[in-house]
Amino acid sequence: MLGNLYCFSPFPLLHTVQTAVCAWVCGLNFFVILAAGNMVNNPWTLVPVYSADYFFGDMLLNRILGLNSHLYNPEWMSALNTKLSLYLGIDNVCLWSF
Repeated sequence: MLGNLYCFSPFPLLHTVQTAVCAWVCGLNFFVILAAGNMVNNPWTLVPVYSADYFFGDMLLNRILGLNSHLYNPEWMSALNTKLSLYLGIDNVCLWSF
């Protein structure tokens, strides 16, 4: 269970580091936590997991809390939003929704 909690973290490159810290802080077996985490967060599930993470964050911020989180995007997000809307048809990606 604990291994699955950090699988939904918005820091994909720090997955193994998060595994080691989580196992050390909680006093758990590192290899069991790593195996449990890799059952959820692996190359086959990367796109669905991060898509669900983004859409849940977007729903929470914009619909439930009523915040316009797109106003708080950094400046470099406008260039990314332009490319995503051109190639994928996705408008106004919000960094804070992750």
